[in-house]
Amino acid sequence: MAGFYSARSSIMPPLPWPTFAPPLSGAAAPFAFAATMERFGIGTSLVLSAALGSVGIAAFVAVAMATKRTLVASPRLLN
Repeated sequence: MAGFYSARSSIMPPLPWPTFAPPLSGAAAPFAFAATMERFGIGTSLVLSAALGSVGIAAFVAVAMATKRTLVASPRLLN
C-alpha cells in the first residue's frame, strides 16, 4: 500500500520510507501523553505535546512549499 500512495515523478525518485504515518502512531498518542504526564507533570506534558504538534505543522508547511517550488520549476507537470 505504501508504494501506491508514495510520491512519484520522473524527476525525483520515490522515498525509501512510507510517506504517511501508520495508524498506530495516532492510537498511541493518548497513552504516550498519559505516560509523560505521570512522569513529568501536566505542564511539561502540555508543552511537549504543543512542541510536537508545531513540528508536525512545520513539516506540512515544508512539504507544501517544496511541492510549490517543484511545480514552479517544472511547469510541464501541470499538463
